[in-house]
Amino acid sequence: MSMSRRSFLTAAAAIGGTVALGGLAGCSAGEEPEQGADQVQEPTQSQEEIVITPAIDIHHHYLPPEVVAAMQAQGLPTREWTVQADIEFCDQVGVGGALLAYPTTGVRTAEMIRAANEQAAAYSAESPERYGFLASLPCDDMAATLSEIDYAYDQLGADGFVLFSNYAGVNISDPANEAMLESLDSRGAVIHFHPNDPVNGLIYQRHASVYELPFETTRAAIELVFSGMKEKYPNIKWVLAHAGGTLPYLSHRFSLFYGTGLVDMEGEKVLELCRSFYFDTALSSSPQQMLALKEMLGGNLDHVIYGSDFPMRDAAGVATDMMTLKTTCNLTNEELEAICYGNAAKLFPRFAKAEA
Repeated sequence: MSMSRRSFLTAAAAIGGTVALGGLAGCSAGEEPEQGADQVQEPTQSQEEIVITPAIDIHHHYLPPEVVAAMQAQGLPTREWTVQADIEFCDQVGVGGALLAYPTTGVRTAEMIRAANEQAAAYSAESPERYGFLASLPCDDMAATLSEIDYAYDQLGADGFVLFSNYAGVNISDPANEAMLESLDSRGAVIHFHPNDPVNGLIYQRHASVYELPFETTRAAIELVFSGMKEKYPNIKWVLAHAGGTLPYLSHRFSLFYGTGLVDMEGEKVLELCRSFYFDTALSSSPQQMLALKEMLGGNLDHVIYGSDFPMRDAAGVATDMMTLKTTCNLTNEELEAICYGNAAKLFPRFAKAEA
């Protein structure tokens, strides 16, 4: 990685200012509309005490021109995105490497996804020490999906894939997706699992990003467990967006239904499979969320990975999230090093090799 090993909280703090969930107001499929100022947590550790490797960001969107054009054609507001501006952002907040992912909004034909994956691969090839990429898949077309898995891995050099909780109302754990899961399992794929709008739509008239998306992540993740798909395809490494939604908090409840006729899985197996997920920190860096996550994982944070959700979360917001994670969550330097760098480096060798 190109940045030196150093503390970067001072740079993050310098961004400061009013913090917003930047991005695509009023859009669908998991994008974050603008919000008001964050509530800053009281620090439990000083900046000077924290010296860690620049982070690897697993939750990092890109907006290439053709995607911006397609979004504008739908009347969706967009923000300018360039590689240079993105690198400057990464340097400011202390991100040394990022996994680029296609944004969740917009038309998602197989042809558009192929073009987006090729664009992401080009960005990665231009700056391989800074960028990897997670390829997208056209999951409502299984033949195209299986072809894209092979193409993304064998021709483009993808580091993994981004999947959504449902496609056109079909949950990812549905048997219709087994051919895809079998292919991904055979490759030992890393999957960044992101919520989509709920299958049955919104019950309340409030944007999905406010509370529906974390609940959608929870539903989709626990269904992977209850359906048996998580255990059947154990080589897939699932990284749940936004710290798994409410999964850390509700995992114990989910373990209580064996023998009731409602769930055909013993409680300890449910908890074991919940702990086998990975979790990113995007929009989830509060002490309360970290405590619930740490408790569910038995005190071991080796499945927690830094994520920013940039540029849907704007630079000032990401800086505040980084500061909160590092100074208010009662994490040791060793735990912060693992969350921000070490755990991701094990999943994405390009960054570990670059650091060597």
